[in-house]
Amino acid sequence: MLFTLLKVSLPGSIANLESLVSQVIAAVSPYWGLIVAVLVVKLIVGSPKRRRREKRALQKRTPTLRPMGARRNALPQLPREKSARERARELKGEEGELAVQSALIQNLPYEDYQTVNNVLIPNGKGGLTQIDHVVVSSFGIFVVETKNWAGWVFGSGKDKNWTVTFRDGGKSQFRNPVRQNHRHIEALSELLKLPQTDFCNLVCFVGSAKLKSGPVSEVLHGDPAQHISSFGYPKFAAEKVREILWKLLLSTQSGNPSAVAAHRKQVERSAA
Repeated sequence: MLFTLLKVSLPGSIANLESLVSQVIAAVSPYWGLIVAVLVVKLIVGSPKRRRREKRALQKRTPTLRPMGARRNALPQLPREKSARERARELKGEEGELAVQSALIQNLPYEDYQTVNNVLIPNGKGGLTQIDHVVVSSFGIFVVETKNWAGWVFGSGKDKNWTVTFRDGGKSQFRNPVRQNHRHIEALSELLKLPQTDFCNLVCFVGSAKLKSGPVSEVLHGDPAQHISSFGYPKFAAEKVREILWKLLLSTQSGNPSAVAAHRKQVERSAA
């Protein structure tokens, strides 16, 4: 029909047009399959410009997703492996506590003095605090912190840290045990609803450590039983002693594995 219309409108040039079309068809005919394939692929995939436009439109509709930062405690953390020095220090500390525990039990009359060891109670600040020994009696409540150190110790009762110089020449800093034990007394005072004057702060050196900065009134060497039994003025009636003892026994969480683990993490964070 196209050629008929062209013949009517352009009679002089129709022959040339028909010849040109025939030549184009003859030249292109071997590539029909390739042309059709390219057209199909382009139809399916789309042009690069079209793909870019579609991508931008999709980005506008869909919010960008960014990787979230690691959440604290999202996955259980593997416990840090302790060094040989840390394990040796812990073992030495446990040996010292057992020595003091044995001395308190053997050398203080059971009917007058009740000893509770390894007390784990709230510290009043959202955490926990561990106390080596608490001796409950009618003469007061004796809070004992044990240190199994060897070497020279430099520090006073007011210093934040004490320095221990070992025989091999090495040095280490430790928290002042007198101040540390005073915080134990603060926690016990709040727990038992008793004034701090009802408590006695005692730090017991079990090893060969010697204070080189001068004596500290709260620090004892060896068995603390003799010092504790020297307090002869009664503060509590027998019924009050039993009440204090039972409240302390019911409050300690040293037998709760989750509480012990939480306290261990708390200590590791404070030491870091």
